[in-house]
Amino acid sequence: MPRLFLESPLFETAEILLDEKQFHYLVHVMRLKEGDVFEVFNGKEGLWQGEFHFTSKKKGAFVLQKQISEQTFEKGAWLYASIIKKDQMDWVVQKATELGVQKIIPLITEYTNAKTNVAHLRKIAIEASEQCERLDIPEIKEPLKLKEALACFPKDRSLCYLSEREGDKKFPVSPQKVGFFIGPEGGFSKEEFSLFKQKEGACSLHLGHRILRAETASVVALSLWNFSSK
Repeated sequence: MPRLFLESPLFETAEILLDEKQFHYLVHVMRLKEGDVFEVFNGKEGLWQGEFHFTSKKKGAFVLQKQISEQTFEKGAWLYASIIKKDQMDWVVQKATELGVQKIIPLITEYTNAKTNVAHLRKIAIEASEQCERLDIPEIKEPLKLKEALACFPKDRSLCYLSEREGDKKFPVSPQKVGFFIGPEGGFSKEEFSLFKQKEGACSLHLGHRILRAETASVVALSLWNFSSK
């Protein structure tokens, strides 16, 4: 059954007009017909079932019938992902959403040589949430420089930074509240590793003898977190 994220309030008998993109997706991609049922969520009021109706040849709306699930929120890892090239960054956000990350903070480091657009990344996260049947959207923060991110990192959360050459090969932190710092292409600089080592409670994680791409490292770290938090 199709599932769609909406910004609108959700309540019984609500009639919500679809925008052009939503109409195209439901009618021309999902092939919905008059009266077909689908699911909607807004990240606040749970999962609702609605019925599709045409309001004209090129416009449509749906009428909410009932709530079928209460709202749930992921209480997962935070991902401090160094900004990389657009397609790879999109992939990181998509997979991190599927893996249950709670918050994504784009990170500016010494070797960062790309830019990102937070509004675009949020669209990627929304699409991924629709696909993987999450009921919330991970928060996408504005980019931070590494020093800023370390300075405001919460004391009640474990900090784990990935290292290509050294670190613990086992998952060394509490899985309940953790923030992963992932370097860009080229990894973190020597000066940046020094900043991590000066941070009280920070631990390094070594993912094996192979050098992983930045986007791969993000998925591996989050997968380890998923496994250890069960």
